[in-house]
Amino acid sequence: MGLQIARQVIGGDSRVFPPDSLKDKYWNNNYRLEAIVQLQELVESKMNPETFKKVTCPSLTLYYYKSETEQDPTVKVSAMKTMNEQLSTPADLKEMVAIPGAGGHVLGSHIVAKDLPAVQSAVDKFAREKLKMKPDYGLRPMTLSGYKSSVESNPANELVDLEKFIPGVVLDIKYATEDNFTKAKIYKSARAFARKPVAAALLKAQKEFNKLGYGIKIFDGYRPYSATVKFYEVMNGDSTYVASPYKGSRHNRGCALDMTIFDLKTKTDLTMPTAYDAPQKESWPTEPVSDPVIRKNRETLISVMERNGFKVYRTEWWHFDFVGWQKFAVMNIDFEELN
Repeated sequence: MGLQIARQVIGGDSRVFPPDSLKDKYWNNNYRLEAIVQLQELVESKMNPETFKKVTCPSLTLYYYKSETEQDPTVKVSAMKTMNEQLSTPADLKEMVAIPGAGGHVLGSHIVAKDLPAVQSAVDKFAREKLKMKPDYGLRPMTLSGYKSSVESNPANELVDLEKFIPGVVLDIKYATEDNFTKAKIYKSARAFARKPVAAALLKAQKEFNKLGYGIKIFDGYRPYSATVKFYEVMNGDSTYVASPYKGSRHNRGCALDMTIFDLKTKTDLTMPTAYDAPQKESWPTEPVSDPVIRKNRETLISVMERNGFKVYRTEWWHFDFVGWQKFAVMNIDFEELN
């Protein structure tokens, strides 16, 4: 009876979706109606408290829910919550996480899901905190031996000590102290490195800053990959203000600088919209600034750096990527090894 009704509603034996060149590579767009009837029978006969009670393994349920009018159109969120409650899994090993930006039922596909980073973050967090697993991010950064070989074949790959290369540069390496967002000392020594072309471009920028009466203060340069992993996990997988270890940071390539400028006469930093490393919208370089002095300070920093081969990062006024960073490999080499 159910199949006959479905055929009358659909007007045939199959449910056919419009052709899509990308989706058609992975999914069928022609579903026999018998499958829908069989699925209904499966749900009605097996998706019940008796079945759920048999489940004792760790469980993570991700679901699309933004509001009462914007939520999963395929499976009721209330039904998911009921199922979660009925699982025999210990309470500390089961979790439900809403993904408000998902936009639909399918959460983990790059074709239709609208917030894969949030899904990835939730899975990583569950694996670390509930399952006590150490995620494998799939990236194999260059180590010291590979770095030495790369420098021999191309001197541009060398990591240069900025304190020695840039006369008068001031270092304020926050990650060598506990005065940073992790509240932990990440680096053993307060040093800053960058690839040779990056250092040369910074030297040019410094000369321009000096003519304006300003000096350069460096908060961070080259950053070992292990630090990027640490930052990502501290931020629970939110890559808005830290890099994803799945791809690595431009800092890991020796091609990014965190910095500000200071007055050469007074030795005081120019006032900027926020403190360094502040994870807030006011840190974005495009965010409006009402104070004309602060706005001018930010504009000066960014304009000089961008005239000299850098590009400011979209969420951090202090972060500058070297144009051409893609040519350099991700590295995981401690500062002490570079000696």
